Amino acid sequence: RVVRMKRAVLSIVAVVVLASLPAIAHAQQPDEFERWNAFGEGSTLSADSVVDMGKMQIATKIKSTLKKKEADKITLTVEVETNGKTSSSERVIEKGKKASECAGCKKAHKEAVVKESGTEKVKIGDKEIEAKVLEVTAYGCADKETAMKLWTSKEVPGGMVKSEMKIEQGTSNYAVTAFEKK
Repeated sequence: RVVRMKRAVLSIVAVVVLASLPAIAHAQQPDEFERWNAFGEGSTLSADSVVDMGKMQIATKIKSTLKKKEADKITLTVEVETNGKTSSSERVIEKGKKASECAGCKKAHKEAVVKESGTEKVKIGDKEIEAKVLEVTAYGCADKETAMKLWTSKEVPGGMVKSEMKIEQGTSNYAVTAFEKK
């Protein structure tokens, strides 16, 4: 029972970490609305995430689909599979809106420090794309620093291609496994 509870908590941590990535990358990319608005309804992004906390690993599969485009907002359907259980939700992205406060502590965090460190080719399925590489120091609750490396590309819906993050309990890695442009 304790193991199940730990897994549930870690699953929530993994989803929160992944949900925060677009806001962290915001400093070098067009806002999230624009990163999705460049694609048509029905465009999809599939990704794998692994949070490694030493004795425990959580693998998550995420699929985001651009469901509806409007002049001032975009609606995504987001499916998340963790530990064999799948949940689905809708996420609305408003034009011009930036992340202003943390969902956890309800406060605004210090702005991330972002350094562009070139480009790399990244393989996604049978496609190879050119991705911008960013070295980021993000600040969380109580100004805790998180170091991460992000790969971004305008060729991929949502812009995020891959990330490697060191978190207090271990590491979190995210990688797009497939995408479809419409």
